[in-house]
Amino acid sequence: MPKVQTMCAECGKGIESFPSQKRRYCSMRCKGLGENRLRVAAGTARPPRPASRTGTDIICIACGATFYARAWELAKGRRYCSRACSGTKDRKPRTEHPCGYCGKILQLKPSAVASGRRFCSLRCRNLGATHGLTGRIHNGKPIKMNSLGYYMVWEAGRGPASMLGWYPEHRLIAEEALGRMLRSDEHVHHRNGIKDDNRLDNLEVLDQATHARLSLAEYSATLKRDQAELAEYRRRYGPLPPTP
Repeated sequence: MPKVQTMCAECGKGIESFPSQKRRYCSMRCKGLGENRLRVAAGTARPPRPASRTGTDIICIACGATFYARAWELAKGRRYCSRACSGTKDRKPRTEHPCGYCGKILQLKPSAVASGRRFCSLRCRNLGATHGLTGRIHNGKPIKMNSLGYYMVWEAGRGPASMLGWYPEHRLIAEEALGRMLRSDEHVHHRNGIKDDNRLDNLEVLDQATHARLSLAEYSATLKRDQAELAEYRRRYGPLPPTP
């Protein structure tokens, strides 16, 4: 049996249904309104109370949409149509700051900048606390210090994949001075023994065996100096107190 087109008895909207359904309304809302209207006409129900309209239509100052505001909302100074628009005219602009560890650009509120936020996540904050930061930027990311005391710079695609894009700054400086990449058996030695002193005149390219021999000699000299200082302390002040 083909469907037939009828009209809703309440709102006049077109309805497509089978004749056996005998549909008179397009929705449950229209059905409730229509049946209530019939009961009011028959005297078995009270007519609906007219809606009180104590407010007025105003224009949202953020998006320009027209919305209805009640009298008490107008008394409180409502100016926005929704929470999404609320406060957009009063918000201060955000500023861009790089993360102090990974260099990711952050969109920070003025309050976050005033509170001293420097990292994009808790992980970067913890790594920034354990790995010394220099405040210098290289290729858009801050230079950091690894657990061995060497400065690491961001050089994507340089060095082994295990470094995840981070490369020792002293090797980079030596390679730029030589005009070539260092071989895996070539080491960069810090002449004064300070690992974070990456001045070019403090760096020396050595083979692996020579570098190991120099490092061992420097370690032995440091150990002898510490032993001599300890002996002098004991001679002056007696034996060290026991550790708790």
